[in-house]
Amino acid sequence: MGKVERSSSASEKLYSALAGVQSELGGGMGSSPQAAAMLAYVDALREKTALPDLTTVMDARTQPATVGPKTSVKEVAKLMKERRTTAVCVMEGNTPSTPGVGPVPRIAGIFTSKDVVLRVIAAGLDAGRCSVVRVMTPHPDTAPPTTTIHDALKKMHSASAAFSLFHNDLVLVDGHYLNLPVVETDGRLVAIMDVLTLTYATLEQV
Repeated sequence: MGKVERSSSASEKLYSALAGVQSELGGGMGSSPQAAAMLAYVDALREKTALPDLTTVMDARTQPATVGPKTSVKEVAKLMKERRTTAVCVMEGNTPSTPGVGPVPRIAGIFTSKDVVLRVIAAGLDAGRCSVVRVMTPHPDTAPPTTTIHDALKKMHSASAAFSLFHNDLVLVDGHYLNLPVVETDGRLVAIMDVLTLTYATLEQV
């Protein structure tokens, strides 16, 4: 992450410096093939090293799975299997409606496969009778789609250390987690990002 951020910062500084030189020299610099080639190269470098936001990795795989608070853990587990996900958001109520959009359910909590093991099976609860609201993690941290991938990973900064133990489940210890709901400014849940998706995106950029 540090390498990507340093590369982006260095590229931006170089681009700004050359843009300043071009501004000082006026159109004369653009008439030089060497100068034009340098500017084109730096422009391409700037684009390549720009810090992408979460929208760049949002696709069908990050579409959120959601359930209501009264849904049984057994039903949630079936949904997880069907959607091939390890996290679902528990939705309830409505936020004030946006003109032309209508009421928006809000996130009451998040439930993961780790919770199935530690909060249901280990606790001896009946998955068929236990409502997910009893064993979810309430009020999870969220991020807007404009959050950079690197800032999202910082929110989940202990995820990589815990990954070898729990794969990509949410909420490990001390508030650290491996799944991050993505929420629009109007409260709409638009994605659930896992640490693997964000880590792969960072590695590709490096």
